Amino acid sequence: MLNYANLVSQGRAKAYGQPWSPEELEALMALEKARSLTRLEAADYIRNGIKTAEDYDKAVEKNFKPLGVEEAVKESAKIIEDRGKEIVKSGRKTKQ
Repeated sequence: MLNYANLVSQGRAKAYGQPWSPEELEALMALEKARSLTRLEAADYIRNGIKTAEDYDKAVEKNFKPLGVEEAVKESAKIIEDRGKEIVKSGRKTKQ
């Protein structure tokens, strides 16, 4: 059985239960090599949609700090919670 916690923490999987797509894996290895990043550093950028060395350079130039898996999980949980609170507060119906 795969241990996704270990795989994710090592940058060897995109998320828990979700392997890298072939395109993402190719981008990960290219970014890792082109910019001498560790696997985990490159993985965080790829997870954040930065998939080329050129995009990486632009992100670094703008002081972009990619979210790691833990931070992304916390942020998404907050967004989901706020969404629920907003719909209850507004009284409107959601689309099913």
